[in-house]
Amino acid sequence: MEAESFSLRSWNQAFLVGNLEGNLPLHRTPTNRELLSALLHRNRYDKLSIKNAALEISRLAESALNVPRRKINAHLQDLYDTWRGLYKQKSRTTSKSEEDRTHFRTELSMPCDLSWNQIGQ
Repeated sequence: MEAESFSLRSWNQAFLVGNLEGNLPLHRTPTNRELLSALLHRNRYDKLSIKNAALEISRLAESALNVPRRKINAHLQDLYDTWRGLYKQKSRTTSKSEEDRTHFRTELSMPCDLSWNQIGQ
């Protein structure tokens, strides 16, 4: 499986451009892809640790999504850990790893409210 299949946008574009409030769609429920994209943007471009970036995103999303901050934070951490594990194993071609990649791709397109406790299971 190529590395391009795990990119959040295309391979030559940044994850997000501009401020987080303008790029994270909180007027509707964001997808897991949008949350992971915001998390990686805060981590890589704003030089925040994953923990601090997840806290900042959960602070923003708490009132809009009407979900406790700890659940959003745990969901973001699980989402990142799953993505990172798959990224490290991108050269493996076993049927289990292919199945995990396919499952993660479907998880990314789901709205985050449908998958609060499903990432990594």
